[in-house]
Amino acid sequence: MLSHELKLGKNDPPPFLKSGKDENLSLKGLREESLQMLPDMSEEDETPRLNLDLDLQDIGQLGYDVTNDPECTNYDHPDYGCQGDCISTSSCPGGKYISGLCPSYGISIKCCFTADSDTECATYDHSTAGDVGSCVSTSQCPGNFYISNLCPTKPAGVKCCFTKPSGTCSTSGGSRKDLACAIKNHARVYLLDNNGYLNSKGSNDGASAYDNIVDTCNGGAARRSSYTCSSGTAPGGTTYLSTSVLQYILDLLDDGYNLQVNCLAGACHSSNSWHYQGTAVDFQISSGDPYSTWMSYCSSHGARENLGPGDAGHSTHTHCAFSS
Repeated sequence: MLSHELKLGKNDPPPFLKSGKDENLSLKGLREESLQMLPDMSEEDETPRLNLDLDLQDIGQLGYDVTNDPECTNYDHPDYGCQGDCISTSSCPGGKYISGLCPSYGISIKCCFTADSDTECATYDHSTAGDVGSCVSTSQCPGNFYISNLCPTKPAGVKCCFTKPSGTCSTSGGSRKDLACAIKNHARVYLLDNNGYLNSKGSNDGASAYDNIVDTCNGGAARRSSYTCSSGTAPGGTTYLSTSVLQYILDLLDDGYNLQVNCLAGACHSSNSWHYQGTAVDFQISSGDPYSTWMSYCSSHGARENLGPGDAGHSTHTHCAFSS
């Protein structure tokens, strides 16, 4: 595998990666070409959206994740794992929250451990496990101890799990860190290392795809950008990259596909973009790239958004987003 020293520096233009599968290909020796992108090419503006001018507490009370305090996301809940999200108590299915873990918010914002779970799951009283259901990917449900049809708004691969989800705690050596490190060191990936390539306002803001992966590999949170673009305003702060999006990226790389990752939690997108929650990724499309295969992988991994050429605003890149 290539070390970081073989990657381009922050002042070098990223390459277009050779498309397709090539068992002997590495990034070394690829010729450098100027990156030609449309302004704000990573923005999801396919649907008209309201752009409300709200402060952090207002947005938090609407149930939208703004900073998602690490005290919450890193809390090792005995039943749910590190699945906490800082949202309004009225938006927490089953009322499954803990106080004192969201210090950046007002008193009505608590750490909810079923924030992205359907009520049918969050309130289901299992005969032996009790009322502890959480909507997660079946791959994260130990022992496949789950029940179908209790997460009706989620993709087919997400079920109501009644055991503590695995690989979700970033502070206890969970798979988030391991996945990020595997991506960082992979020979087939180019991680865009400066958001200035996407929008000059994001130049060297520490929230590039490369920065996000490195910070996650080091066990930390991923930074978000904080500038305004035509689609909205990036909220700043930090979030944790989801294991779902990291596994999707790594599976493509391990299966022999070369990828340029344009953005994860950083850059500027529509106001309610999944990027800001650390659950979305954009891949640059170069001539000949098998982007339809990337999108097929996105679908098979249980994504809730899967966009590319043919979708408004996505002629130059694919976008794959997960619910958690």
